[in-house]
Amino acid sequence: MENIKVLSLDDVRRIHTASLSILEETGARVQSMRALKMLEKVGASVDYQTKLVRVPSEVVEEFVRKAPNQVLLSAPRSENSLRIGCYESVYFCCGGASPQVIDLSENRPRSATSRDVVDAVRLADHLPNVKAFWAGAPISPQDVPQQLRDLIYLKLMLENTEKHCGLDLVSSFSARYSVKMAAAVVGGKDELRENAIISCYVNPHSPLNWTEDVVETIFAFAELHLPIDCCCGVLSGLTAPATLAGTLCLANAESLFSNFLAQLISPGAPVSHCCGASVSDVTSGKAVFSGPDQGLLAAAAVQMAKHYGLPVSVNGIIGDSDFSDIQSGYEKMVGALLSALSGAERITCLGLLSSSMSFSYRQLVIDEEIAGIITHCVRGIRVDEEALSLDIIRKVGVAGNYLRGEALKHTAMRAKREHWIPDISVRSSRSANAGKTILQKAEEKTRRILAEQIRKLLDRETSEELESIIKEAAREINL
Repeated sequence: MENIKVLSLDDVRRIHTASLSILEETGARVQSMRALKMLEKVGASVDYQTKLVRVPSEVVEEFVRKAPNQVLLSAPRSENSLRIGCYESVYFCCGGASPQVIDLSENRPRSATSRDVVDAVRLADHLPNVKAFWAGAPISPQDVPQQLRDLIYLKLMLENTEKHCGLDLVSSFSARYSVKMAAAVVGGKDELRENAIISCYVNPHSPLNWTEDVVETIFAFAELHLPIDCCCGVLSGLTAPATLAGTLCLANAESLFSNFLAQLISPGAPVSHCCGASVSDVTSGKAVFSGPDQGLLAAAAVQMAKHYGLPVSVNGIIGDSDFSDIQSGYEKMVGALLSALSGAERITCLGLLSSSMSFSYRQLVIDEEIAGIITHCVRGIRVDEEALSLDIIRKVGVAGNYLRGEALKHTAMRAKREHWIPDISVRSSRSANAGKTILQKAEEKTRRILAEQIRKLLDRETSEELESIIKEAAREINL
């Protein structure tokens, strides 16, 4: 199936050239002394007082070419591992570390707790169209010390999912200890290098400012060849130009520079080109994470990633609406479908509402249904001798039907394979689900899954080792 394109080939080349000129002429602030020294050695202009770096275009291109074309996102259960960069499938992921959760009983937002993390991870682990976690658990627990949140939710994820755990780490401190925790699960750092059950999402402070924490996180993951999502969070009209082309240039430059740093640290480090670019509401100044502009930026980012031969992920299924309503439905569908039809491999942030500030259990179940619809669409229509079904058409003939005799066998065998079959969507008021809304069905499914007995995915010794590592981290910062 051909992908849609929002940029011409000439547009792609111009954005690439403009992105390189940003890094060469405007430059980037890099607040890490060891990174500055490495940058100077490869020919970058470095001002050690302002931490401003300007890198020749040919140097950026040389190092970006060192990135592998494909990346393996390993999972504790091997069949859940994902190989990205093939551009053969679309994978939907949840995550985003929202500080609030929409309470399942009262249907209103409240501060998220550690128990919510467990429930959200268990729910996502159960849903087949949620393929992995990206940028953390769906929820960031607010009932634990802020400095330890990343480590605590990682422990809860490792104990409750058999899918890949992508992380959004707020500090290099969190990065160091997250690597240590993942290594404890797989048997050591050498084993983790071969079985990367975690990855990280890195995002500069736009525009063009790489803090020491961001750079040191890249060091921590690149040195072990753990996957890195080189993201950007520019907002058109706030931290980027108001034009979509200008926003795309800046976003692309930021993703390229994080990739460049990773390759400078460790050539061949596995990275993906990640786009979180969006726009700001001109009437309020608030960030907007859904709608046609976000979809266009995501689709354009996919084309840029393909230009570099890199895996790609986009924030394609966030809702700006505060609740699971009609608005959230069309917001999520337009962003996710546009991203998928453009060829995005990973579409992230299932279950998020309120511009990623809240997570909804019901919405996760609904989004998983949307993911199933879109996955079905991007497969396209299979056309071969069997699918054309000319022999059955001849046998049924004129004015017959396909629910009798040999035609019935054909229909029964192939309809489930060819047709999309809903799980919670209601198609007829005469069905067994008469009178129930999709929200009611999503809640029923959520409660049914969460009522199941919690599986112990880690043995007691490993869980205790993770707890010991968190205590070690707490001692380091005097907690």
